Amino acid sequence: MVIYEGPSMFDGANIVVIVTGLETASANAKTGSMLQTWILSADDAPNALVREGRDSSVCGDCAYKSGNGCYVRTGEAPLSVYRAFGRGSYQSIAGDLAAIAATGADRVVRIGSYGDPAAVPVEIWEALASRSQAHTGYTHAWRRLADRRWRGLLMASCDLPADRVTASLMGWRTFRVSDDVDAARQAGEMTCPASAEAGKVRTCADCHACDGTRGDGLTRKDVTIQLHGSASKRARATIASLRMQQAQA
Repeated sequence: MVIYEGPSMFDGANIVVIVTGLETASANAKTGSMLQTWILSADDAPNALVREGRDSSVCGDCAYKSGNGCYVRTGEAPLSVYRAFGRGSYQSIAGDLAAIAATGADRVVRIGSYGDPAAVPVEIWEALASRSQAHTGYTHAWRRLADRRWRGLLMASCDLPADRVTASLMGWRTFRVSDDVDAARQAGEMTCPASAEAGKVRTCADCHACDGTRGDGLTRKDVTIQLHGSASKRARATIASLRMQQAQA
């Protein structure tokens, strides 16, 4: 289903949001069976945008965009979804919030399987999650999102402990990636149960701890995970660069 087609909230470029997994369970071993949501350019293939450094429309403030360590292989699932969109394979319910809510009803929703959810109006995600069984979601754009509804839906993606402090003071629960330089787990954090270091004891579909504050305030633990994925070497370099920038600031 196409649930949004319009301007990116980052730069106004044409983007599209597509929900998959409506009939076929996700094959992702970490997430388990969840509805997947793909935030894509409406005009250009995702792998081409990454290669050319033009992916800000969908990735926004993420330091790992443009080939700097994102774990998503854009030449695989995102490209497949983009090509299917180009063939007209998906029904559009864009603009129909009731239909979007029905799409997520009684399912576990992954907000932003690729792309930053902040590229999309918050009302779209509110509708998709409104009747869901549960959801997960993350944003690197937390510094610019003043609307409190975002904090109820998403985790603030943090790359350094100082980011976590700032995000917490702004009212966010956080999801922090550790590169082994900083502590793997800090006070108030839990290790992601779907991670290798936790023994993969639960999938995201079973856990769904990464669902923002849900209006409960900062009463639940933040989540952390060790750096992983095929692009972890580049991601490690990106985190090191961020740490240096912070030290020089």
